[in-house]
Amino acid sequence: MKIAVYGWYGHGNFGDDIAVLGGLKNLFLGHTLKVFSDKQPLDFTEINRCDLFVLGGGELINSDRLFSGLNWANKISVPKIVLGCGVNVDKSKDLKKQVVKELEQFSYIGVRDFAAYKILSCFEGLKNKLDLFYDLAFSLPVTETWRGRGCYSVVFPTDRSTRRYDRGIQLFNTAKCSVDWLRGFNCFSRMVFVPFGGDDNNDLETCRLLCKSVGNGDIVFKPRINEVYSLLVDCRLAVAYRLHGYVLAKLLGVPCVVYPYHWKLSRVYESTRFVDVSVIKCKQALVVSKFCGE
Repeated sequence: MKIAVYGWYGHGNFGDDIAVLGGLKNLFLGHTLKVFSDKQPLDFTEINRCDLFVLGGGELINSDRLFSGLNWANKISVPKIVLGCGVNVDKSKDLKKQVVKELEQFSYIGVRDFAAYKILSCFEGLKNKLDLFYDLAFSLPVTETWRGRGCYSVVFPTDRSTRRYDRGIQLFNTAKCSVDWLRGFNCFSRMVFVPFGGDDNNDLETCRLLCKSVGNGDIVFKPRINEVYSLLVDCRLAVAYRLHGYVLAKLLGVPCVVYPYHWKLSRVYESTRFVDVSVIKCKQALVVSKFCGE
């Protein structure tokens, strides 16, 4: 099958470009993926040559738009599904009718957390399409599990200064405000800081500030997925400001604490903290096999 995938790709963000897209590639192994980003207008002619259209993953369902805007889903004639998306509103009343109408055109809506499921279940036209699918990064392939032989912790930091462009942000100026909190986990010989941010935020600068404040840290520049796996497998603890820092830690069985600067992190954490990764992977594989005719 040829599958069109639409999401927040190509922005230099590790979580989307490596973790989420990597999970999708593993889920649809053996099929051809055609990836589309909001960085350029959608090519509907190319999309309609595919056998399936996937919106996901990420916090793509917003109060006033479905990812990049409105009135685009009806231009896609092939079967459409949502995989691993969150809903970036507090309550169902915050979701505009136009967004709900756009979602009604999808045959399956697989959200990544309980909050998203609860919000969308308030709409009659969506109830029978809703499912808890979890974050797409949980489908990344892993071959190792946590050993904890090193004497260090791994930190995935980020920072925000305003809620102007993202209503889900709950905590600001984390590079300054979380220092004392972070020092509470500095019980090992050092901290390793891993920047995930791209166009959305300069996580590298946040790493530098926190590293200086903590006093005994190292920074991994331009991290690769295998490098992150290797660090996590032998660390004693993961500290995740970034959502996909938590997901990668959970995938490997690494003890992890989260700093919920955004409700997407707290929502995914609460939805998965007591769920075995094998259960999540099995659920995702079963859903995808249904749409791939396997």
